[in-house]
Order: sequence, then structure tokens, then C-alpha cells
Amino acid sequence: MQNEGDMTWKDISIDTSDGALLSGLWVQPADAQAVIVLVSVTSEGLHSATNQLLAETLARAGYASLFTDLLTAHEHREDAELADLRYDIGLLTTRLSNVIDWGRKEIPDAPVGILAASTGAAAALSVAAERSDEVAAVVSRGGRPDLAGDTLRATHTPTLLLLGGEDSPLVDLNREAAAWLRGEYRLEIIPGASGFSGNNPSHVEELARRAGEWFATYLVSESS
Repeated sequence: MQNEGDMTWKDISIDTSDGALLSGLWVQPADAQAVIVLVSVTSEGLHSATNQLLAETLARAGYASLFTDLLTAHEHREDAELADLRYDIGLLTTRLSNVIDWGRKEIPDAPVGILAASTGAAAALSVAAERSDEVAAVVSRGGRPDLAGDTLRATHTPTLLLLGGEDSPLVDLNREAAAWLRGEYRLEIIPGASGFSGNNPSHVEELARRAGEWFATYLVSESS
């Protein structure tokens, strides 16, 4: 995957503290002062058209972008049968923290933004609570922040909750979770969208635009 100009995505591997080896993609534009971690926990992962568009949009905006899958290929096969690993928020949180460590070694002291979907959103908010001095902004897209549980009460990081208008049960869960957040948050609904699966490019572009604006507000101020 490549961006316009000379920016080229590099295939990377990240060792986690529990012994897994995660696959990822990394791009570091010139003069990047912030890192955005894009989190996948689905089997389509790095090959999702939605995820690729989001990653490319953020990289073009000048952010160092780290795109990773929090589960290995073997774990996805297991999870397809048992649906257990995607809901292991403790495991996902630890691995996401390891991923952030990798990115901050590349750009020390850079503020971090996290863009996460599905159950990865709960891990993102949990990491934000643990590392509030490093994680400057979170965007959840079609996520399950409610699965972060009591950790929401300790999360002060500015958080944008993006949802599709057709995902009404998910909207209710997000509203309930947002009430527990202690920092600034916004819940936005993109009319007509459902799950941001990439079936409608205009919905994905709108998602990318809103996420980019959120990161521009909080990461630029942190890094300037």
C-alpha cells in the first residue's frame, strides 16, 4: 500500500508481551509529530478497503500512521469458531499498549491518537485511561466502548464516537458508555451508514473526514 508522493508503507512485525507476533503497516511522513494507531480486530484486518482508506487519509494529513491487527492469523481462525478472543478486552488492551510502545520508539515523545473499531474501541479507551499522558485522542468507529466497563470512569481523553445511522442497537450502547466518560466526547451519526464496511465509499470518506478533524484538533495542539 502506498500514499501519494514518496510515502511508502512498510510491513512491520510487533512482538507483544504475551508472546504473539502482530502484523502491521507503518508510514512516517517527513516532519510527522504525532502517531495515529489504527486498530483492527477482524479477520479482514489490514486488507479491508475501509481500513486502507482511513490509513491513507491520515498519512496524507501528515501523521505517522501505524496500522495493526491485534490478533494473529491463527487467532482469527480460533476466534471464528469460538468468538472469544475478540472479546478479551484485557488481552487487546495489553497488545495495543505494546503497539503504542513500538510507535513511540520510532518518534519519541510524540502524542498518540487511536482509531479503533468493534471491540478494539474498548481496548483503546482502556489504554487511554492507563496512558493519559501519551494518548491525546481516541476515535471509535462502529465500536463497542461499553465493553471497557468501569474503566470508562477513568478515561479523560477526548473521544469521538462515530456510528452509522443504521446501527441503532450500537447507537444505544455507545450513548450509555459515553455517559461514563470523564473527558470531552462527541457522539456523531452518519445517516444511512451501517458498520462502515466500505460498501459505500461516500460513507467511508465522511468517516475519514470526521476522524481527521478530531485528530487535528487534539493532536496538533498537543504536538505544537
